[in-house]
Parts: sequence; C-alpha cells; structure tokens
Amino acid sequence: MNDLPSQDRKLIRKFMEQSLDEKELSLFQQKMQKEDFAQQVAEESVRLSSRSKLQTELKKIHTEVVSSQPRRRRRMAMAAAFGIFILSITLYYFFTKEIPSNHSEIAFAKYFEPYPNVFEQRGTPGSEDQKLRRALVAYDRQNYAEANLLFAALLEKEAPENSYTPFYYAISLLAKQQAEEAIPLLEAILSNESALLKSEAQWYLALAYLQINQKETARKILLDFQSESKGFKKEEANLLLKEI
Repeated sequence: MNDLPSQDRKLIRKFMEQSLDEKELSLFQQKMQKEDFAQQVAEESVRLSSRSKLQTELKKIHTEVVSSQPRRRRRMAMAAAFGIFILSITLYYFFTKEIPSNHSEIAFAKYFEPYPNVFEQRGTPGSEDQKLRRALVAYDRQNYAEANLLFAALLEKEAPENSYTPFYYAISLLAKQQAEEAIPLLEAILSNESALLKSEAQWYLALAYLQINQKETARKILLDFQSESKGFKKEEANLLLKEI
C-alpha cells in the first residue's frame, strides 16, 4: 500500500518470514490491535504472497510459535498467537469476500448490534405469542440459527400486521450475514402503516444494504431515517453517513 510506512512494511515482511525478534514481535502485537494497521497488514500480505501460500504459512507459524517454543518463552508465544489470530480473521475477509474501497462490511460490523428484546409476553401456553417468546429466547442467547428456524415457522402462520416476528427475524438473519433475506422483511414493515418498530426497521434496513455493499441505497435510507428519527440511533446515523 502506498500509505504504509516503510518500517511497518518491513515489520510485516519479517512476520511473514517468521524472523521477528522479541521486541519486534511485541511491537507487531500492539499495532495489530489497531483496525487500520490490521487492514494494512492484510492488504500487504496479499501483495506479498498467494492465497494458498499464506494459508500454509499461517498454519506453519501458528504451529511453530505456539507448540515449538521453550517453556520460558510460552508467554511471548501466546502473544504472537493472538496477533496471528487477528491477522487470520482479517485475511479471511480479504480472501473470501469482496471488500470495497469504502469498507462497507467493516462499517456494518461497527454499527450493527441486535435490537433488545422488548416483546411483552401475552396469551396462553401454546399460543403464537408463546412460540414467539421461544424464538426470542434463542435470539437473546445469540443462537441465531435456532431463532431463524423458529421465526420462519411463525411467519408462515402469523397475521401480516404483526411486526415483531419479521423484525426480530430480520435482525437474526443479519447476524448470520443473510441480508438479502432480511431486506424484504424490513421493507414489508416499512410499507405497513400500522406496523410497530418502523423507525428501528429503517435503521436495520440501511445496515442490511450496507452488508451487501449497496452503499448508495444504504445512504438514501439513512438520510430518510435521519430526518424522521426521534432519537433512536440518530447520532449513529450521522456518524455512519460520514464514514460511507
């Protein structure tokens, strides 16, 4: 990268060559805790080597650093392993996903958080409300795979005016990187004049389009959201608009 300082470029090369000394390894670990540097590491690593070679090198470095060091250096080895772990995640995104120059996926990860469960349990055991509660228990536990199955089953039977199920289902889908399935659910809530959680649905719809790298659509939704929101995520929307 053009904006990568020469000392940082040298540090990355030495990391890839497994030739960092203790002082350099400590410096590398500190730098890897900063998002900008981690991103630069991934881009520079891609330039230095092919995908298959990088995967082989990462496995080799992990084995050598964690398993082969003398006991007295185990603490340093674990520190190195932590840095390698961060690097591996960053490289995964560069190799398996299309990362645009605006880093929309990074922005999504920064601003996405599941909406809290505000559903008030009603009805008798066995009712649809009780089934929704079970889905929300899985949602609260961040067991989104199970929650999605329960939400999907509920959605087939519920009246269209109920917005709780599609709303939480959409967020659960976003947590599983399934924005394309979440988008129609959120859009249906916005098109329903009597639906609850419309402002919240608009925020998550913008994030959904951001997740699939449709930045301009996300920006338009955020601008509308910004003018209509009465407080929910309004400050975050202002910040996000500046970033994308």
